[in-house]
Amino acid sequence: MKACNVEIERASIFDMYKIVRMALSYHKDDPKSQEILSNPLKSFLYKLLGPLYVRSTLTSLKVAVQGKIAGYILIKRRDHSLHVWDLVVDPEFRGQGIGESLMKFAEKHAENRHRYVTLAVMEDNLPAMRLYRKLGYENLQFSPVCYHLKVDKETERSSKLVDLEPISGEASIRSRSKHFSNILSAVIGPGKCETIQLLYPLPSKVRRKTEYFTISESGREVGHVSIKHRKELASIFLFIDPSIWSTNTEKEAIMKVIEKAHLRSERVEICVIQAYKKSLEGVLRDENCVTERRPSRLALIKKLK
Repeated sequence: MKACNVEIERASIFDMYKIVRMALSYHKDDPKSQEILSNPLKSFLYKLLGPLYVRSTLTSLKVAVQGKIAGYILIKRRDHSLHVWDLVVDPEFRGQGIGESLMKFAEKHAENRHRYVTLAVMEDNLPAMRLYRKLGYENLQFSPVCYHLKVDKETERSSKLVDLEPISGEASIRSRSKHFSNILSAVIGPGKCETIQLLYPLPSKVRRKTEYFTISESGREVGHVSIKHRKELASIFLFIDPSIWSTNTEKEAIMKVIEKAHLRSERVEICVIQAYKKSLEGVLRDENCVTERRPSRLALIKKLK
């Protein structure tokens, strides 16, 4: 099969061993790849069994040039979308339209069965970002953005505006979903919010070893937060209702959540969805919380005609 003068065909099991090694090399800066490569046993098992797992769970397509794999794409069908699991073009063959050809082939593969194609890409992968924008992929701002914090003890204070109330089970799931929807609806509109909820439903279970709280002001719920403690690191995932953005209540809520996490852990990170990051960054800047933002993996979406 051809697309844009490029021969695209299914990868064989022998090709998969080459593809798995290409993936590890290309994604060597990804934390998951670093974990595998730094452990000889994990690296051996991944290279041995990874090709079998990938071939059994994903559709694997390759572009070959003179017997060498110049690029590949791994795709997976989901309930409402075709998901591009991975796309790599060998550095030797970049700039020849191979990545674009593979993406267009995937979109053709999705026609008549799916209305959407989805994928994830690191935000600092600028060549890939340019390609996906050119092809019409959209960032709907629901991907997590995480910040490492350095909290100054002098910033800790008692809050008079907000309370954190423990919550669990189904009530916590409902609270999180409500605030997730409110944030996205305020920033990108309710229609696109419904698309996200269709393609990326939130987990329906609460996590173990994680505390959940509603954030309330004078008895009115204005946010939801989870705090997971892992060794010396406390991970916060925060949802603040748009009705209190740019107010003292928002600032008090964020600082109270950070102080709560800091009681048990010296190191603290706070994660929010992209749609809320601008408001959060303003508060962290005003409160002199030293931050380091990790590069984010962005989820992109394209609706097919």
